[in-house]
Amino acid sequence: LSGWASLLYRYGQQDSFNIATVSAGRDQAELQTLYGFLVNTLIIPCHFQNDISVAALLKQMQSQLVEVLKHQSIPFDRIVSLM
Repeated sequence: LSGWASLLYRYGQQDSFNIATVSAGRDQAELQTLYGFLVNTLIIPCHFQNDISVAALLKQMQSQLVEVLKHQSIPFDRIVSLM
């Protein structure tokens, strides 16, 4: 993810952007046996500085991803409506 983000930063030349990905949407035990397409869109914010090191970038992306995964059960449309 950090590699993809740094590539987007380099070619897009934007300091802040978001990367969207999906999670399985089966974090509750009763949903694990259901058939069907249960996914939830996750938005990962990316913020860059010109002089960021690779180690700092990896740590930053890891902390962003951990924060996003904490709230993965909140539906994407609910997040959009709150903004």
